[in-house]
Amino acid sequence: MLTDQGPRGRNLLLDGPKLGVQAVVLDTVVFVSEVLHPPHMAVDDIAQVWRAIAHFNVPNPYPPLRRLHAFLEIPPADVVQGDLQAWRRDQAAYLLGIHQKSGEAEATDSQYWEATVVGGDGYLFSSLIPIMLRGNGIFLAQHGYMGTAHGIIGKGDQWGIIFGCKTISILRNMDVESTSHLLGEVYVVDAKLQVDREAFR
Repeated sequence: MLTDQGPRGRNLLLDGPKLGVQAVVLDTVVFVSEVLHPPHMAVDDIAQVWRAIAHFNVPNPYPPLRRLHAFLEIPPADVVQGDLQAWRRDQAAYLLGIHQKSGEAEATDSQYWEATVVGGDGYLFSSLIPIMLRGNGIFLAQHGYMGTAHGIIGKGDQWGIIFGCKTISILRNMDVESTSHLLGEVYVVDAKLQVDREAFR
């Protein structure tokens, strides 16, 4: 996940009492969707975001045929309640809807999704989108990673890890060389995206 030049150390300035910490920059944002708020979070709206991301010429760090799946792994898993298999089927139905509406020609493992979607309800999954993404923007980074962050994130911002912390943070360059402003936390979809396919058929 590091840049070709290796991790770059940054000095951070935090709001409130002057406090300086060190961080390592991992990637740079090249695209951010508009901040997502109802009623502009329908399947058509999300498909438009996916279409924009899919057309960027960036590496794909995710497993083959799983990039669209990674796109919808962005919402945090802690909102999932009930039967996980049923939730995956609903997700599969929603994924197929996104793929069809976006017109994206990128290879998709449609045979898997069509098998998984049996009994799935894309509408039920879409009802979770406002809960999971409200007030956030979906972003794409230079090395192909996708994620979501509070609406303050913008193109050219960076994400990295503050020394001593485990969470990934949004960093914005300041006029002072090698100094960034800490904007908040960011969620990035892991490249090791794995789902037991047989478990959800």
